[in-house]
Amino acid sequence: MKVVLVVTGLPSQMEPARSVFNLIFAKELVAAGNDVTIVYLRGISAKRSVFRKAVVDGIRCFEFSLLGPFNTSAMFTLSLPLISHILIPSEVRKYLEKCDIIHAISGGSLTLAYELSKVFDKPYIGQFIGTDVNVHLAADLRKERFRKALERSSALCFESKALLNTFRDKTEIGKALKVYYRGIKTDEFDFVFPEKNHVSIVFLGGFRKDDENLKGGITLLNAINRLCEYPLGNKQFEIRIGGPNSKEYYDRIRSDIPHQIKVDFIGAIGREQVKTELQNSHVVIIPSLFEGLPNMLFEGMSSGNLVIASRAGGIPEVITNGENGILVDCGDEVALAEAIFNNADLDLIERLSINARECVENYHYNSFLNNYINLYKASVRRSIES
Repeated sequence: MKVVLVVTGLPSQMEPARSVFNLIFAKELVAAGNDVTIVYLRGISAKRSVFRKAVVDGIRCFEFSLLGPFNTSAMFTLSLPLISHILIPSEVRKYLEKCDIIHAISGGSLTLAYELSKVFDKPYIGQFIGTDVNVHLAADLRKERFRKALERSSALCFESKALLNTFRDKTEIGKALKVYYRGIKTDEFDFVFPEKNHVSIVFLGGFRKDDENLKGGITLLNAINRLCEYPLGNKQFEIRIGGPNSKEYYDRIRSDIPHQIKVDFIGAIGREQVKTELQNSHVVIIPSLFEGLPNMLFEGMSSGNLVIASRAGGIPEVITNGENGILVDCGDEVALAEAIFNNADLDLIERLSINARECVENYHYNSFLNNYINLYKASVRRSIES
């Protein structure tokens, strides 16, 4: 199967964890015997050319830097027809002409997948991952080409039931809508419960430059301040905060960090360092306001951690409160502080983390991969028959 993946994010030196699962998915497709080409949409910058070809971890990649705001799923509205009809170099065209299917990962790439499908007469599918539905969809639906892209796709896929239901609430699209949980390869994550005399907590969601609290980092910081009001006694905490813009955010609010609890800001980190952080911690905090189904949920549950998370997106589809994790309401800093304080017993954390590991064994990444490969085959078959 020859597959073209259209994406709006890949890892970089500056952001090693950014959209890393796009690249992982491409590599897994190749390992399963498929030929994969990535078309990577980027915002225009004086430091990069309009078109660049690269090999990223062995994957053929063509990057296009386009005019337009990088803020909605129908972004680059003026540029997309140009790229699909005029600006594609001949070396890119040969892969598009020979491909079997186009897969748009995130709503931000769906309109280009639609444009390319028209030019090269190929079926395409769309995959929604989180903010493309929770934040951008309402605005995107006002754009005609985006609506056509939804209507003419072979299938639309979602990473949780909650994300699919949110999509249904906002649209009247009646075509095939599917839920494929991303899952995890548990054998890549060691189940480790570190022996420490304090509770080690990690949050790796980072902060947005526009101060939007989508990943709940601000909620966590407020909860830490409230935690300091509790009678801590012998309870000791170490909290490590990482992810995009976390060090920059620390520079702005360092004077507001309480001294009663040790809080370290570690910045954006790569995948291997994420695994190390998870192995050295007891608790993973996921206080998001919106989610599809976060990868950190599965990674934390695989690594010997208690996950304390908000009831955002598909998180409650995996976590049963008090059995394999702890759930709090989105944006509730009081409830989050209480959850951290009340679950600061290492024996309790270990028991719940064992339950969590047993749970995620049922969400294997191979099922996610095979679901998409089977969907490719079905979409190509329907396209040929029609």
